[in-house]
Amino acid sequence: MHVAKVPHKEKGYIYMLPNSPRGDVAMSTNITDNIVDIAFSGNLCVITTKPGYASAISVPIDSCGIRDVIGTIAGDNAILLVLRENFDKQELMEQLYNLFPSLKLL
Repeated sequence: MHVAKVPHKEKGYIYMLPNSPRGDVAMSTNITDNIVDIAFSGNLCVITTKPGYASAISVPIDSCGIRDVIGTIAGDNAILLVLRENFDKQELMEQLYNLFPSLKLL
């Protein structure tokens, strides 16, 4: 269904479709500043978030069509990115930085 439960500043949580207008919901600093860590192992990447934010942060990753990302699995506080073999880590990080500028601070 590609529906994400997204934290909202005023309403608590709302449900959002990946192609719906994002406005201040999907890309606001309220959400993306809740990325805690990013780590790689082989062709896997784990993005750790504060509790409750993984699903909301995975929606833009799934929607933007990053070539090296085969798919994502979001839990409560972690997102698993399955990456293509021989992916370009630097290119992937640049695309993630464009989506989530706060990653540069980690």
